[in-house]
Amino acid sequence: MKESEIKKIKWTKWLKRPYTPFLSSLCFSGVGKKYYRKVELGNFDYNFLFQDDTMYYDENKMEKNRRQIVAFLRKKDIFKIVKMLNSQHKKNIQKIKALIKGRQKPTAKLKILKEITSQYLPFLWITPMLEYFYDLRIERDIKPLIKENVADFIANSGPIKKTQSEIMADDIRKGLPASLILKKYGWMKSRDGFTDFYTIKEINDIIRHVKNNKRITASKYRILPKKIFRLCRELREAIFFRTDRTDKFYEALAVSRPIYQEIADSLGISFKALADYDANSIIFGQPKKYQDNYYYLLLNGKEFINQGELIKINKILDYHEVKGIIVQKGKAIGRVKIVSHSSQISKVNQGDILVTPMTLPSFILGMNKAAAFVTDEGSLTCHAAIVAREMKKPCITGTKIATQVFKDGDLVEVDANQGIVKKLKNTKISN
Repeated sequence: MKESEIKKIKWTKWLKRPYTPFLSSLCFSGVGKKYYRKVELGNFDYNFLFQDDTMYYDENKMEKNRRQIVAFLRKKDIFKIVKMLNSQHKKNIQKIKALIKGRQKPTAKLKILKEITSQYLPFLWITPMLEYFYDLRIERDIKPLIKENVADFIANSGPIKKTQSEIMADDIRKGLPASLILKKYGWMKSRDGFTDFYTIKEINDIIRHVKNNKRITASKYRILPKKIFRLCRELREAIFFRTDRTDKFYEALAVSRPIYQEIADSLGISFKALADYDANSIIFGQPKKYQDNYYYLLLNGKEFINQGELIKINKILDYHEVKGIIVQKGKAIGRVKIVSHSSQISKVNQGDILVTPMTLPSFILGMNKAAAFVTDEGSLTCHAAIVAREMKKPCITGTKIATQVFKDGDLVEVDANQGIVKKLKNTKISN
């Protein structure tokens, strides 16, 4: 790896996630061309950098990917992609369960597990190209024909498949006991392979939340112009896919935990300590541990991991407001609570403003308490947008920098009529 080569790359920030060295090195190679071909999801390719809990992509390679997406979707549309993921996931879960029972050495199991887990990444990383494609279609085909909010129009344009969170809610309404809900869905809190599963207390809190909140029924198809009927169906499928792909990835990580434990035992370390190790170094018999400040780089198909920073990131200036995409109109004033991980959601109190890189299904209890949602990432079809429309709470997505501009305790006004979040003077909130 030449430093001069790295400096020439135009890195663009995409997502912020608190992923560990183990998870990064276990599966991030899956964003390379090899795995897109392996799962038959095209010839897309990335140079990829993960540093300071933030994912960056090479803008030049991304632009090439964008140019390919239109032709690709003519061959395999969003409905086909969803079916492919479902088929791949079923096979992967079977393989992981067989691997758990197998008699291979822990390092051999890890090598196989890396191959399996990496196959989810093409489905995760096709999303920015899909968003690019559908944003163009919305501007061209939908906006000129409707007067209402585009997000509301899409939400009311037909039924949507149920995600794991909605299936869990259905089981709760059927009266399944908390112990069974915990057994079936406890893994949903863990989004990195190492976070603890839900406790029985947390499951009981979720049960109360589901029972105390009105069920959102699927909307019926409205009469649509022929030109956009198919497009609206695709958009609804894309909304489902965005959550479904992460649900399946995190379920695979959860099912893999016995293998993680076996590897940790072979190294003489705790399960949680394994999170700081490079998976590749374990496979090669030279286990190496990294601290919080590390980077992972995938450059032209080759993996690199090391301590420290690889690129310098410009610091955010002293902004007092941010702008984003309006997905649910309204206004709210409250205290900011920054949440980057499901373990932090308990700090959200009634009336707070939830500010996060992106909401997750495991945030639902905090979202129920929050007065409004503000995200760095996302668009009209993201998880935050879906929940905000269901809860009728003001929501602004895609601000890019909200989690860097604001801090816990800041008093802010969320004006989701204008798409602006503004810091206010530190005064008391009037009732």
